Amino acid sequence: MTETGIRTPDFVARPARKEPVKGTVNGHELMQYDFTNEQYEALIKLTAALARVLPKLKLDAPREADGSLRTTVLSKEELAAYSGLLGHLHVTKNKVDPGPAFDWERILSGARRELGFFH
Repeated sequence: MTETGIRTPDFVARPARKEPVKGTVNGHELMQYDFTNEQYEALIKLTAALARVLPKLKLDAPREADGSLRTTVLSKEELAAYSGLLGHLHVTKNKVDPGPAFDWERILSGARRELGFFH
């Protein structure tokens, strides 16, 4: 049998949403396929575990004044004051990951559910 590195027999990676997602991140217009359901489930478990062992970690992502998810870099002061989840895009203007398709709300609500938080 040939070793493929795939641990799930017959696994075929498919994005959670069929169509590519368009969006602007740090001023760059991007198009990206979504992550897979399996990647989201793994990230939900990882995020919940991190929140368990790091009690100051808030289950939230950077937001604009209107409550929408922020897709631009945070200032040094904002970074120093922030205690939630971040993407590389929030740390430097040169990064755009995890990208416009990343479903932050899915990760956050899933991690809250894992921890028994329902608000």
